[in-house]
Formats: sequence, structure tokens, C-alpha cells
Amino acid sequence: MATLYRKYRSQTFSELVGQDHIKEILGQSIKQNKISHAYIFSGPRGTGKTSVARIFAKALNCIKGPTAEPCLTCPICQRITIGNCVDVTEIDAASHTGVDNIRELNEQVNFAPVEARYKIYIIDEAHMLSTGAFNAMLKTLEEPPENTVFILATTEPQKIPATIHSRCQTFHFRRLHMEELTRHLSDIATRESMAIDDQALGIVARHAEGCMRDGLSLLDQLRMYSTEAITADKVLAILGGISSETLQSLGKAFITGDRQTYVTEIDQILDQGASVSQINIELIRFFYALLYVKLGLPEKSKQYFWDSENLATIANASTAARLQNLLAGLSEFEANLRQLSSPELIFKAFCLNLVSPESVSAAPEKHQDTQAPPVATPKKAEPVSAPRPTPAPVPNPSSKAEEITAQPTPASTPTQTSAPPHQLWASVLSQIKSDRYALFTILNQSKIQKVSETEITIQLEQNFKFFKEKIREEKNASYLGQILEKIFGKKMDLQFSDEVAAITNTANIGNVQEAATTATEIPPAIKAPEKTLTLNQVVELFEGSIVS
Repeated sequence: MATLYRKYRSQTFSELVGQDHIKEILGQSIKQNKISHAYIFSGPRGTGKTSVARIFAKALNCIKGPTAEPCLTCPICQRITIGNCVDVTEIDAASHTGVDNIRELNEQVNFAPVEARYKIYIIDEAHMLSTGAFNAMLKTLEEPPENTVFILATTEPQKIPATIHSRCQTFHFRRLHMEELTRHLSDIATRESMAIDDQALGIVARHAEGCMRDGLSLLDQLRMYSTEAITADKVLAILGGISSETLQSLGKAFITGDRQTYVTEIDQILDQGASVSQINIELIRFFYALLYVKLGLPEKSKQYFWDSENLATIANASTAARLQNLLAGLSEFEANLRQLSSPELIFKAFCLNLVSPESVSAAPEKHQDTQAPPVATPKKAEPVSAPRPTPAPVPNPSSKAEEITAQPTPASTPTQTSAPPHQLWASVLSQIKSDRYALFTILNQSKIQKVSETEITIQLEQNFKFFKEKIREEKNASYLGQILEKIFGKKMDLQFSDEVAAITNTANIGNVQEAATTATEIPPAIKAPEKTLTLNQVVELFEGSIVS
């Protein structure tokens, strides 16, 4: 029994799913008899590059042609379909990369077609050819014999030399849209009398990621798996995916800060055999779907998550900035996943650190006010709070009025500067939360490390490159400098360090320059608790200081 891919592979331009721009241009070139001598078909795998090359070969050589719609019944069309036409040669460049292979091809090009109208050379994975092979091909590719056409198919067009590109017409194949892929798979399932519901088809199309060949292979696998109705649960059992309910529960735990639910769900998913990479990708898709709903684009969310009924409720419990930060953190983890020796353990600790940092408030620290001694010295506070001496009477009333208006009004600065630094930092966070929520989510779990007369040093709980770059942005640095001066009553430079005990590689945020801090350590009563060893290892891994 033939596989679905072989059975339903496109044989004509009209059967081809998507790629309308390519069908139109090639069809018009055939009708107007303006055939180029060389083409480059580039694009992701499974999008129809080789299929279109075969269709083009049939269109040029069909007995009723050249025609944009080959008959598929003549001997030439049938031989091209089964792959034994002597004038249509398919070469796998991955196994024929050398100069000798191309020299042999150059010799064959000089012979006229045996039975067809055109000699067609289809070179698959053309980017795998060596530099010497490309150089040997240049002259032949530029001036091939009459009625000879080269088609180079590749998934990595950037690896093909510019000298080859300049001698070819280039067509870029795009990934198939979800709607196109789902509709085509549904049509094939109907032809094969497969009972499969819409949710199951949506999951198959989503996992195919725009690749028709992958979609047909998954559908073929489902056909072998069950003769009964195919549901979403059966599809997930084959693919090893995460159920809609589990994914929603896990995503809600991230947003609401329910660490108990997170630990329960993540352990259950890992026990079922799901890989860390798969869980991470599913979470990224889910949070993207939530972000689309949050931005008022619910239809877009369907391309990432098949069950969109409860997305609005979950999305309303979060903010767009929070979802963006989750996506940034999970994406950075995916980029570093291959470097980890124990991905499951580190993934669990990493995600535990991501679970709702916005739910942790700076307010509970206020009970330490009576225990923590103020950092500001009395010598600094007295001149500010002491009353100004009354000036001597001046006969001119206007000048007296000017003098009164020139006196600074006793604002809240004296009380703020005499308050403990952790309380002042809570006020800073409160102000940032109301003004710039995205910045607040980064700084919310920061811990004060040291304070001096002109500097305050904090340690970021989530010490990722993405967060550092955000804080260093000019608009954020300037904004933070203004808030610190407003709350502390004087200009303060904000610094952050990568370590708990010592301050190294500190970056001056207020002035945006490197600085070495000589600061007074905060008394133990107001110092934040140290990080656990596991979280330190996670942070260090993502900063590149430890590679396992």
C-alpha cells in the first residue's frame, strides 16, 4: 500500500497546495515560450520544491505541450512520474558533492535529448555541493546547450555562491498556512474514509509546521494506528504532546504564581515521557496564543493553540508585558538547551523561577522598618530638616516676597531620605509599576545588596542577558535615574551585580558606564536571602560562566 505522500503528491500545477505566485510565473513562462536555462527553488523542507520541479519537467515535455497542465497519461509524463525518464535526471547533491560528479554531468549535457523535448537536471539539496563543484558548473550553467534546463532545489539558498545565483531565476517557496494545510489534510482524510475530528486535524497541521510532507506522514501514521474515530487524545498519544487541559493548567500556574500546581503538572508531564524541548515549545506556543488574545487577535491564536475557548479567561489574568517576558525567558532557555547536561532538572528550576514574579510584592518587607537601622547619616538629614533662619526685615516688600518664594518648600524628601533603603526601594518599584510595567516585572524580584552615599547596588533575581539589555536601554536608564533622585532625595546611581557576595562586572545604570563600587554593606536585618545553589547554577549557565 502506497503511503499517502506518494499517493497524493501533486502531479500538476492545479493540484499544488499554496505557492500561487510560483504557479503563475512558471505557467506564464510556458505559455509565452520564455523558458530560462536555470532555476533555483529555495524554501523550507516539504513545501513542494522537488514536486514543482517534476511538474515543470512534465509541462515542458508532455506530448500535448509545452503546456501548463500536462496530461499525465502520455508515456513521457508517466515515465517522469515514476522516475525512469532518461532525459530527466535527479541528482542528490548531498551524496554527489565532488568536482568529478559535476564534470560527469557536464559531459552528459552535450548530448541531445533522447525521447523528450527538454533535458532536465534536478539537483536536490544543491547547497551541499563543494566550492570546486560549483566552480566546475559555472560555465555549463551559464551557457548550457539548447533545450537543457537546470533546476537547483535547496533549503539553504544563502550557501549557494552569488555567481550561481546570478545565472539563475530564483523562486522562494513559503511555508503553507494553517488553513491551507488543514483543508488539504481534511480532503485527503475524506478520500481515505478516515474519521478524524477537527481538533485532531488541527493538531496534525500545527505539528507539521507548514510542511505538507510532514502532515501527510503524520496522517498516514494515524491511519495505521486506529481504524476507529481519531480524536485529539489519540493524536497527542502518538505525537507525545500535552493535552489541552494540562497545558492550560500549567500556563495558568505560570501567570497566577501557583507554584504547587506548577510542580505537580510539570512532574506529571515529564513522567509521561515528554521531552524538555517539547514542553518548552508547547509553552511558547501557548503563551503566543494568549498574547494574540490579549492583543485583540483571537483568530491568530488558533495557529498556536487548538482549544481557544478558555484563552480569554486566562489572558485576562495576565498582561501583555508579562507574556512577553515569559516568551523571552523560554526562548532563551531553548537557545541554551543543548548545552545542559541535566535538562529536566534545570528546566524545572528555571521555570520555577519564572512562575509569576509579578505576584511577589515588595510590600511584605515593611515589617522590617522597626528593626533595620537607617542608612542615611544624621549629618545629612539635619541641614535638610532644620528650619531656615528668618531673614532680617527689608523695607522693600517686593524683595521680601521674592525671598519667601525662593525658599525651598519642605517636601517629603526629609522623611524619605531617613527611611530604610529597602523601604525606599519598595517605593521605587511602586512608582515603576504604575509607569512602566514591563520594567517592573524585571526589577520586582531584585534584592538590595549594598548602599553608599551616591550608589545603590541590587542583585537581579532573573539574571539573563535579555533583562540586562532592557535595563541598559537609554530610555530605561534615564527613567530610573529620575525615579531614584525623586525617591531618595538626591542623585543615586543604580548598579547591579552578577554575584551574591562580591560585586563584579557591575554596570552603572544611572550614568551608563562601568564602575567599581566601594560601598557600605547593608546590615543583616534588611539583607535579602541568598539564592539557592540550584538557581545560581541556572543563572550562571545562561550567562555562559558555566558550561556543562
